[in-house]
Amino acid sequence: MITKTSEAFQFDTIDDVVSDIAKGKLVIVTDDAGKAYRTLLSAKGPLLGFALSADGATLHAGGPDDGLFAGDANGVAPTAI
Repeated sequence: MITKTSEAFQFDTIDDVVSDIAKGKLVIVTDDAGKAYRTLLSAKGPLLGFALSADGATLHAGGPDDGLFAGDANGVAPTAI
């Protein structure tokens, strides 16, 4: 189970994180070459498509259960469109 807090996502267990990544339900990003990761998007179902703009500023992701999301790749959670 993932819940959104004021600035981040909180996971019940590390197994939830690994499971959701394996199922393609999370878009995570690192700003420090992999020392730490943060969640940009958490979906109900698998995210089968992902696109990042050439300048790295905008992302689009989507799947059959959630539809299409678009947002700022610099940390603002994408919104459904």
